[in-house]
Parts: sequence; structure tokens; C-alpha cells
Amino acid sequence: MKTLQMLAVSMLAVPWMALAESTLTAPNGWVFRFGEWSKPSAIVVESTAGPVPLIGRTCDVAIQSRRWTQNKQFQLLFDPGLKEVWLGDANGRYLVSGQKIWGAAVTDSVLMIRTSDSAGDAANGQELQIEEVLKRFLVDPRSLYWSAKVKGLALQQVFGSDAVSDLRSQASQDRKVTFSSIVVAPNGVTVNLTASHSGEALSVRLNEKVEIVEASRGGAPWPVVRSSFAGSNEFAAWFPPIGMSLPSPQGAVSGLRFLRFYTAPDESGEPNITLGSAYAVLVPATGDLWIGPALCAPVVIDRRMLGIVVDTKAGEIQVFSGPRARLPLSEGTAQAFADQLRQFESGFIAGGYRFQPDWKASLPGLFAGDDRFANGCKFNLYRVSVQGNAIVLNMTSSNPNAHPEVTLSPDLKTISTRVLDPGEFGKLERSQAWDREF
Repeated sequence: MKTLQMLAVSMLAVPWMALAESTLTAPNGWVFRFGEWSKPSAIVVESTAGPVPLIGRTCDVAIQSRRWTQNKQFQLLFDPGLKEVWLGDANGRYLVSGQKIWGAAVTDSVLMIRTSDSAGDAANGQELQIEEVLKRFLVDPRSLYWSAKVKGLALQQVFGSDAVSDLRSQASQDRKVTFSSIVVAPNGVTVNLTASHSGEALSVRLNEKVEIVEASRGGAPWPVVRSSFAGSNEFAAWFPPIGMSLPSPQGAVSGLRFLRFYTAPDESGEPNITLGSAYAVLVPATGDLWIGPALCAPVVIDRRMLGIVVDTKAGEIQVFSGPRARLPLSEGTAQAFADQLRQFESGFIAGGYRFQPDWKASLPGLFAGDDRFANGCKFNLYRVSVQGNAIVLNMTSSNPNAHPEVTLSPDLKTISTRVLDPGEFGKLERSQAWDREF
């Protein structure tokens, strides 16, 4: 049987069809069994100019390792007019956008797009492009890297983790999306998808550079804060966003929470030393953005977002107005988001990875003279709510029978304080803002 070393030397000298009905063995012991290429057939796909015919062929290949066998099918597409050749997995949707053939597929919650290669004017240009792809495939068929122009988009980076998976379930079938349709138009390619766990509609419009320029979720416009596909975003260190509910005078407001840990390497070289952490919270309906300490409970009050935390060591309520901005809900959203993060990170790193509260109040001071809160009493934030036009903070304390409550005005003046007994406190629902992400 042929080996990959022999193939690497002779590939360009041997027509790619020679792989048909052949068996190759890789240095790692994997065996590739190629079937016969099908006869050419016309495949009609959508394009910006309407339906166009492509020349298509398929080939089955079985990959066998010591432990498993996997079957794949190649799809070959050729556009004689554009002189473009596309080769990849035969499990997607195909179209022509601009001067390129596109192949689109979804794996779990990742949208993958591969564009075609130019065959050029050389007589064997088509064969050379196909041979190049097959060589990469034989080196490592498990990854997408054999198909050099594949771009993968993790949809949770755009819509939030809750959009593509049931966060309460670990089942793999609850982390999938499926195609609904693909629409080709002069202003781009619109990929319509459906989340398997909820049936919710997700949609992205891509330009010819395979960048996201527009999105919608559940039929409503959705801000695109990450326009590029995997591997090309400078803020990839921020965790994928998670949906969250923010209390406001008008009721719960839907938001997206991004999280990042800033780390340094330890003696082993691993990034195990945490220098700081931050939240970036975006309200998709308005484009309002707030950045502040991780584990803050954000609220929307008086047309602004505030982050609230109780510092257990200091015994303080701390409020962070943070860097905030209103992002444009248009094609400039991603750039504006990147600019805001870049500006924040520059100051955050220069400041030693520390946030300074814009307002704070001492809990021992607010409850001075109350013997239920002795010296050294520890307080923890339990619930943040908005009642009327006031912010209500409920806390636990070291005394299991005394639960402090503080009510603040929108301009952060103390309206009232009181202490709830276990019966009253037990009737409260824990704050949805950071504990009950949906």
C-alpha cells in the first residue's frame, strides 16, 4: 500500500483521480480507503444573479484507526465560468456569492463556511487545487485544518450561550442549531438557523469577506459585537456571553454578560495567577454597555446601568457606574464594542487591575447600634431588585436570624434600612441578575 511519504513526493505528478478506489496508509497507522468518484452531474445553487449550475462529483472515503472507523464523503464543485473549485465535506449547503463558491455547514452550535479556490488559467489548475486539499486531509482528517479556508463561528459568541443551548441540561442534543434557509442577495448571504432546544430563530447576514454585518434573534434585531469568525478576534479572551436578567423600574431587562479573567504565568509557565476580572454587560435592545467588576449585580435605573456588590472584608456596599456607552445598533456595533473594550483594558491594566467604587456605604455604619450585628459581622449580597424607582438590596449576615435590607434612591441616597427576620427573608426570591442566568 502507498504511504503518505510516497504520496507527498508524487502527489503533484499523479492525477488526483488516481486516489479513486485506492488505499493509503498514514505513518500513524490510519488507513484511508477511497471509493470511486461519481460521474459529473449538474448541481443548481443560488447566487446573487439567480440559480446557476455547477459541475459536481462525490467520492466516499473510509478512515480506519486502531480504535474506530469513520466514513466521509467528499463533495467536489466546479464553476467553469468563474473557474472556481470547491472541495469539502458533502454535508452542507452550497451557493455562489460574488466570485466564490460557498459551502456552509453547522456542527452542534458552530456555523462553518468554506469558500472556493481559484483554478486559474492553467490547464491543470483544478487538479492542483484538489490535490492540495487532499494532501492536507490525509495529514489530519480529524480537524478542520485540512480545509484551509474553513471559517468557524461559535454562535454563542454572537447570540449568547443561552441562545444555542439549555444551560440547565448537559445533553449534547441541547447544544445544536439546524439550518432553516440560506438567502443569497446583493447585500450578502443571510443564514437562517433554528436552535434545537428552544425552536428560537437565529439569523446572520454575511458579506463577501464572510464577516457578520447583521443579526437577529427571535425575529428582533440583534447587535453584532463580534463580526469575525473564530481565530481572528483580538478579544477572544472574553468568555462567550451569557444571557442575564437586569432589574429595572419597567421590569426585567434582557442583557448579555461577557466575562474575562486577567492572568499571569506561574513558575510552571501556566496562566494560573489571577490578576483581576471584569464583566461587560450589554443590553441588546438599546446598545447600552457597562463594564465593571466581575460578580457585580447590574441594575438599570434612571436611564443608566450600575453594578452593585457587597465587599465582605470591608463591610461595604459598593456601586460602580463604570465605563459605559451606547453602541450603535448597526453595522458599526462590532467596531464600537472593540473600541470600548480596548479603551477599558488600557486603563484597567495601567491601574493595576483594580476598580474604584463611585459610591460606597459602610454597613456597620448604616446599622450602628443594632446589637444583632456585632463587631466583625460579615455581610453578603443576596438579592437586588428595583421597586418603584428605588434600588432594594437584601443581604445575609453572620447572624442567621438577622437579614439587613437597604433601599437606595436612583442618585444613591439611603432611603431606608430595616432588618428582616428569617420568615420574611425566606419569602424572597434570590436575585436573577447574576444567579439565575437563562
